[in-house]
Amino acid sequence: MYSYNFSLKPANKHSNINYLEISELITNSIISCNQGVTYTRDSKEIELIAIEPNQIQLKLHCKTPLANASRSLSALSRELLKNNANVFADSIYNKTLFSIQLIDEQHSFSDESLSDPDLIKAIVDLLYTYTATTPADAEKRNSTINQIKKLVAPYYKR
Repeated sequence: MYSYNFSLKPANKHSNINYLEISELITNSIISCNQGVTYTRDSKEIELIAIEPNQIQLKLHCKTPLANASRSLSALSRELLKNNANVFADSIYNKTLFSIQLIDEQHSFSDESLSDPDLIKAIVDLLYTYTATTPADAEKRNSTINQIKKLVAPYYKR
């Protein structure tokens, strides 16, 4: 399981929004995101850590690593703005609702926590959708693929 801790502040630094006053709206939007098709399909979940007057702290949980985890929070922005654009009018800057800061990321992994379908999905993602961002990352990907091939070779029949 991968976890990403975020701090969300208004994109417009001059915003007067008080997130405590709209905490129920924020909580309901997080619930809607978590129940959405994309989040359930990709096994993602947003956990609300804290709401402060000018900051929201969230943790995003996901079964697979995310190259750009903050992009997964765009669903929350869309959900908040869907019927409440007037509430956030002075918070938007350059068509963006939040200034998002990734505080840290953690991962815990054990053989028991990865189901067989999740294993297949992770391998397919590694082989066909994963984009390496650095040469070291590309080398790690290639090394992992070669290790998988060695492990599977005795079971492969032509």
